[in-house]
Amino acid sequence: MNTTMQDEEARPFLKYWDYLEDLEIKRRKGQIPDDRQFMTLSFIDSIGADKFLKEAQKVHAIKEIARFYGTDLESAEDLHFLMKQLNRSTTHQEAFYYSFYFAAWVKLEVPPKQRQF
Repeated sequence: MNTTMQDEEARPFLKYWDYLEDLEIKRRKGQIPDDRQFMTLSFIDSIGADKFLKEAQKVHAIKEIARFYGTDLESAEDLHFLMKQLNRSTTHQEAFYYSFYFAAWVKLEVPPKQRQF
């Protein structure tokens, strides 16, 4: 996928879209479990916690989920803590996964005020 720096600023996680798409294809083919927590952990492992955290700071939904669980999500330890907390709620696991998945996926045709998650 060819992206510009402006696209990457406007769409967090966009530069990692290929990783997300690969996970989604593997899930559809039954090569990995249909489990958003597994997919989230796989994605974070693929790009690294530091890169994930940098992009996560641009996504309102991720910051709100982190705040709900009492973390600022500023370090790998914070991310590890949050991932453990998400094990308590499959709904929160799904919301967390889709918050970064759709942040990368949202196309430029979507009005700017509808792009924030």
